[in-house]
Amino acid sequence: MSVEERMRRLQAQRRMKIYFDSTRPDHQEALRALWYATYPGQELHGLVSDQWKEMGWQGRDPSTDFRGAGFISLENLLFFAKTFSTSFQCLLNKQEESELLGNIRSLLPV
Repeated sequence: MSVEERMRRLQAQRRMKIYFDSTRPDHQEALRALWYATYPGQELHGLVSDQWKEMGWQGRDPSTDFRGAGFISLENLLFFAKTFSTSFQCLLNKQEESELLGNIRSLLPV
């Protein structure tokens, strides 16, 4: 392994140890960027909002979903949303369709 590869590996290992911190402005900005990459032109009403559930987060505060995976998981998701926006939107739509079907099925008699 070259020196450059070792340096990259060390840098990645350091980045993986950074926990998501909802009080850090750069972490807050990354969440906002994810929202606007997902829903361009739709205003975000707060970093804690029912709007996040629309995207598929467990609750109103998406930061709680990053506890185990850390800030790097948000960075990776944001990269995916920006770089592969068509694929990202397709996955988002599939998730929304799945939820809709689940809601419809719950209304049908057994």
